[in-house]
Amino acid sequence: MLFRSRPVADAVADMAAREVRPDERHNLRAVVAALEGAAIVEALAERIQAAESEEELRPWLDLLAGTTRPSSVPAVERLLLDDGRAAVQEAAAAALAGIGDGRACRALADFGAEIPACREALARVRSPYAETALREIAASDPDAGVRATAQQALAGLA
Repeated sequence: MLFRSRPVADAVADMAAREVRPDERHNLRAVVAALEGAAIVEALAERIQAAESEEELRPWLDLLAGTTRPSSVPAVERLLLDDGRAAVQEAAAAALAGIGDGRACRALADFGAEIPACREALARVRSPYAETALREIAASDPDAGVRATAQQALAGLA
């Protein structure tokens, strides 16, 4: 399938990061967000790992944070755990919050006690698809801070 293609993910990510025209940049970011599965996250992860400065890192993190497909959750989780830089963890957590399904919420909760960006991102989940997972997290997560942020997210859904 084209949307799971690594060569397509590489090409679109590179175009989106280089584009300076606002309308075209917006369109390319939407294409990146629509790509399915691990291909786009893996393409971004390679570029994130190769970045040598904050300036080089920023476009890749912005694209990662805009990832919205539930099929990307496992790859985003891997990046979250493999790269301990705060900026990378913040972007990965933002992607999970934007995906906002039950698996993404569970990932944010699972890592929320150790990774502050995950706890903060959990509070920003606004997807109605997350309600069941958020209720479970708010009621039973072992970490009080994670429970509180799940409650915040639920309040935001109301």
